[in-house]
Amino acid sequence: MCWVCEGWSEHKFEWRVGKSGDTAKEPVYMHFDFDEYRPWLMEKDEHGHHVLWKMIPPGKTNYFYSFGGENGVADVAK
Repeated sequence: MCWVCEGWSEHKFEWRVGKSGDTAKEPVYMHFDFDEYRPWLMEKDEHGHHVLWKMIPPGKTNYFYSFGGENGVADVAK
C-alpha cells in the first residue's frame, strides 16, 4: 500500500459534545470502513475535544464513532 501513490490524504476528525452529538461517554473511538471498522482511540486536545488525525483514501469513506469501550454505544456525527 502506498498512501502517496494512491492519493490518500490526512484528515482531522473531532467529536465535540453538544456540537457533534450528545454522547459524552468515554473513551471515544472512530471506526472506518477501509480499516474493517477497527476501533481507533481518539485523544483529548487542550480544549477537551476528542481528536483523531487519520490518513484517508480518496473517494467516499464510511465511518462511525463509538463510546464507552467494548460494550459501549455507537453514534454518528450531526
